[in-house]
Amino acid sequence: MVRKTLHNLVILTLSVFIHFVCYAQDKEDNNKEIPSVTDQSSIYNAQAKNYRKTDFAKSILYAKKALDDAETHNNVNEQIKAYMNMGDVAYFQSNIPESQIHYSSALELCKQTVNDTLKADVLSNIGSNYIHFGDLETAKVYYQDALLLYEKAEDINGIGNTYNNLGIINLYNNELQEAENNFTKSIELKKEIDNQKDVALALNNIGVLNKDLNNPEGALTYFEEAEIIYNELEDHNGMAEVNNNIGLIHFSLGNNNTALNYFKKALKHVKNTNNKKLLCEVGINCGAVYENQARYEKAINQYHESLEIAEKIDNQSLLAHSCNNIANIYMKMDNYSKSLEYLLKSEELFTAIGDQEGIALCYIGLGNIYSNMGLNEKAIEYYKLSMVVNESLGKSERLAEIHQNIGALYEFNNDLDLAKEHYEASLNINKELGFEDKIAKNLMTLGSIYKIEKKYDKAEVFYKKSYNIARQLGQKEILVQYFKNMSEIYYERNDYKTAIEFLFDHNSTKDSIINKDINKQITEIMTKYE
Repeated sequence: MVRKTLHNLVILTLSVFIHFVCYAQDKEDNNKEIPSVTDQSSIYNAQAKNYRKTDFAKSILYAKKALDDAETHNNVNEQIKAYMNMGDVAYFQSNIPESQIHYSSALELCKQTVNDTLKADVLSNIGSNYIHFGDLETAKVYYQDALLLYEKAEDINGIGNTYNNLGIINLYNNELQEAENNFTKSIELKKEIDNQKDVALALNNIGVLNKDLNNPEGALTYFEEAEIIYNELEDHNGMAEVNNNIGLIHFSLGNNNTALNYFKKALKHVKNTNNKKLLCEVGINCGAVYENQARYEKAINQYHESLEIAEKIDNQSLLAHSCNNIANIYMKMDNYSKSLEYLLKSEELFTAIGDQEGIALCYIGLGNIYSNMGLNEKAIEYYKLSMVVNESLGKSERLAEIHQNIGALYEFNNDLDLAKEHYEASLNINKELGFEDKIAKNLMTLGSIYKIEKKYDKAEVFYKKSYNIARQLGQKEILVQYFKNMSEIYYERNDYKTAIEFLFDHNSTKDSIINKDINKQITEIMTKYE
């Protein structure tokens, strides 16, 4: 059987915010039902916008009332806003195809209005959808058209938003200098109109930029600047987002405890808002830390909570990620049938919403399951499918994982040269990215190749390097492998006393990760849910 990989199938998103600018939002949040009176579509639209992130059904209800009233009174602008609100609700539910239908209806009506800002808002939101479709060139065209209209209307807020969105496209295209220039322009414009909230948003995006530049310290600096502004504004949602981002940086660096502290801060803030989507995302990230620490009971509890939230808000993307995460836990518990069940559900959901990155994650997961089931050809097929998608997305971290997994299969087939080649490719990528936890795994697997070749001294060097990293990061799964492999080396050296000592360490560490009580608790949690 191929060595089980330690691949986390988790959602790790550094939030890049697409700013919707449909129309000025009323600050008050009236929760009273509004009686139907003549020509009050603007009031209905304001209510629809108030609820678009917190109560999707209510938002749609008010948007439809607004549309009916606006059509009755031939109010084209309010018809446009009603379609925009319905598009926004679909967008926040990650139902991008439906969102596009509503925005397209709004765009058709724009032919009948002279309101340049409103036209630009529609173009901007359609551009945001094309980012989700992965069609960055078309998104850029829509943003540029929106920019011309915002400039014509002298709408500084809209201009600033558009520079931010163009920066996001630059970021995805790896045009890092252009991204920085556009985010900086956005910050300058937002400062000009004293829009501190959007200044923080742009600072967050520059933080993401620095993360992509493999500059975690720079990313943290910008995230912390944004955190100061959000704190001054007492913006719980902004604080939750930026603390989540800071946590993700520390998670990528292998600082599990620090990451968890920031995720818990984010949870505390997001619970003061109605942002269920962010609550679900932060919960998933907490689960990822617990999973990385082999605290499976806590991980699956967290994933289960996120699954329930995703179902309640009908967010197909987060539902897919939650299923993916649960599948990964089942795989680590050697329950391949359950893992496969959840993973195929995850793939179905990602495919339905056209999420290429999610589909690529599922391909890796399916490769992992089939490799552990001994179906190597099927595993290789899925790994290669994932490699194609990840190469198109420029996902170096995922490519490193695929190299690692393919290396494991070649090792199983005793093709050690090819195994070593893929393990080294994975190690080089992870060194470039600075992912210490992944480096520990790479070193462990390379050590095993030298152990098979009976180059025990060289194998021990790699094992000890891996052990030192894993011990510092609290990676119990790596430690289990280390003790087992060292026991085998000393057995081959005829040093049976030391071999037994390592074997005892292996058994006790493994027992601390997976025991009957934890298995029982996890089974009870999921049985209750199902």
